[in-house]
Amino acid sequence: MSKSNDQVWLFRRACYERFEFFTKFLVSVLKPHRGFEWNWHHEVIADRLGQCVDGPVQRLVINQPPRSAKSTFASVAFPLWCLLRDPSREILCISYGEELGRQFTEESRTFVQNRRVQALFPGVWRIGKRNGEILGSKGGRRYPVSAGGAITGRGADLIIIDDPLKASEAHQKARDNINDWYDANIYQRLNNKNTGCFVLVMQRLHERDLSNHIMTGVGRIDRLILPSIASTDETWELSNSRIFSRPAGASLQEDRESLSRLKEVREAIGGYNFMAQYQQQPASHEEAIIKEDWFQGYFDWEIEVPRGHSRFFSRIIQAWDTAIKADEVSDYSACVTIGEHNGKYYILDVYRGKLAFPDLMRKVEEKCEEFRPQTVIVEDAASGQSLIQALRGKRMSIKSVKPNGSKFVRLNGISGVVESGNVLLPHGHKPWKDDFLLEITRFPNTRHDDQVDAFAYAIDFLREKPGWIYGGLAR
Repeated sequence: MSKSNDQVWLFRRACYERFEFFTKFLVSVLKPHRGFEWNWHHEVIADRLGQCVDGPVQRLVINQPPRSAKSTFASVAFPLWCLLRDPSREILCISYGEELGRQFTEESRTFVQNRRVQALFPGVWRIGKRNGEILGSKGGRRYPVSAGGAITGRGADLIIIDDPLKASEAHQKARDNINDWYDANIYQRLNNKNTGCFVLVMQRLHERDLSNHIMTGVGRIDRLILPSIASTDETWELSNSRIFSRPAGASLQEDRESLSRLKEVREAIGGYNFMAQYQQQPASHEEAIIKEDWFQGYFDWEIEVPRGHSRFFSRIIQAWDTAIKADEVSDYSACVTIGEHNGKYYILDVYRGKLAFPDLMRKVEEKCEEFRPQTVIVEDAASGQSLIQALRGKRMSIKSVKPNGSKFVRLNGISGVVESGNVLLPHGHKPWKDDFLLEITRFPNTRHDDQVDAFAYAIDFLREKPGWIYGGLAR
């Protein structure tokens, strides 16, 4: 055998044995002038999908953000690689619409019809005569179906569902219809329930989307979650013993979507959509105490933003929820500033930061100087007690409030004020708005809740008559 024949044989073998190698080859054929920016997470995805063929995985759910190559892997490369390995395999490929399914089919056909591909793998694949099918040499096939469409009479050894729902339909009846359609159709379509395989690849869209619906079902299900920004330190071990790590706060693929770019994306699509689609952590809408659409909006020019808010507001108050200990810097302190006008409450500013006690003192004075509140509310607990003592004698009015019940009870107690449309948020971008909304509307399923308490104290004070005042006023 000549050297060139040896190289061809080795190349074929590598494509056959290694899914990631086959995928790189496929992309080089489909996009020869664009290239493919291979990243560690592609290795992880390829490994998990490969285990659906050679390993113990039979039901796999992959959650990853948009534009991170999920469709290239799941809907184009993986079905063709499975037919290369076993030309008798029947593969059902499902996507949310005919147009998207047609795109994946066209890419698959383009690859199969490429002369170089045909020379390397003669007779492995051929083009079917109906519905964009690609046929294997031993009776197998890859055929596309739209999510929610009819699949009566169809059977499969492998079922792949790729983004079965449009983002715009995530909060509509279409979401539940897809879940019902899955229950009634998909699992039953496996030719052999013992050996058949099912793969779902999607960005999260809602807390009750198909991904959650499947994960809360019965049986063993393997899951791969790849957020755009790591929330914790991550370690991924592949079946070949290779290990990849990503520290908390790092982006998924820095050269394609840097942290600064992801910040812009979040600002553009909002915190809710970003947390679901990019972080794979959809917020709870139905179970939330407070919903985002309860908040009304205002423009800065309406409230005379420059100094002299008192010309518009009858009063301005600030409420602080401080860290657990006076010397604590691992917990957040939060401040919410609200102005009252004609029974409406305008959220002017929200601050959250990790501050040692001296810095906390300075920040309180800084926020007072910025907004000139008539009253500053401080929780009379933990480091708040030290803050109240330190602020006595300062030229500000301090109100001490003691926690009454749990945080859940406090937020639930003022939810009616928000639901009635009496609380307003500024239109447009504010650096604090998305995080504030995310925390308020996801509570109690949140990692932090400091803004929740500050907000609840502020609204509760504004709707009630002022109580005891400390500091600048006599006790």
